[in-house]
Amino acid sequence: MIQVVVPALAGAGGAVLGARLTRSATLESEAKRQDFEQQREERRERAEREKEERVQSRTLKEAARLTDEELRDATELIRDAVYQGRWWPAPRQFSAAVYTRYRPVLALALDDAAWSAVSFAFQQLNKVNWERSAGVPSLADIGGVGDPMEVLERVDLLSVGLAVIQARQALAPSAAPPDKDSLLGDDADAVAAAVFPVPDDLEDELRPFLEGEEDEDGEADDQPTPDAR
Repeated sequence: MIQVVVPALAGAGGAVLGARLTRSATLESEAKRQDFEQQREERRERAEREKEERVQSRTLKEAARLTDEELRDATELIRDAVYQGRWWPAPRQFSAAVYTRYRPVLALALDDAAWSAVSFAFQQLNKVNWERSAGVPSLADIGGVGDPMEVLERVDLLSVGLAVIQARQALAPSAAPPDKDSLLGDDADAVAAAVFPVPDDLEDELRPFLEGEEDEDGEADDQPTPDAR
């Protein structure tokens, strides 16, 4: 009787052990499968994220380069107008088509300071466009020459030019224009002075205004100070 029971118990124990080994192997296999699936999902997400970043980088580069070209065109118009003392003839205007197209891209991709510089520059350019288009075309415009500019108009246009330089400096890291080094090699005032040199005739016309300001400052300094009581 004992000889019969012992083999039976041994057989039952072996079956239980085999089941446990099988279950353990199944659990280990499932854990490996889940780990593999997780790693594959992480690789897929990383690849998608890197792809999206590349697309965003290319889109920003495209937006910055084309917008910078638009600002360079504006630079030429401003420089010629200030130097010649004449507005460009109607219906020519500053272009903002590229900026309008890529405005959402720039607004999201640029930091606050860079976006403010670019946005402000185009606000100033649009303001000039609006002011120039508000009047009736003159004979000079019709003749393709352009109206003569007042002294203060030339000065105001120089301030618009400074805003354009600041915008180009903000875009330069992404746009990488041919003049990137000179753009970023100095502050905006110094770069604008080099890009928009003030012609001699404008300096002569400005001298009375500047001397008047100096005289007023001197008179204010010469005023006697009341005695303290």
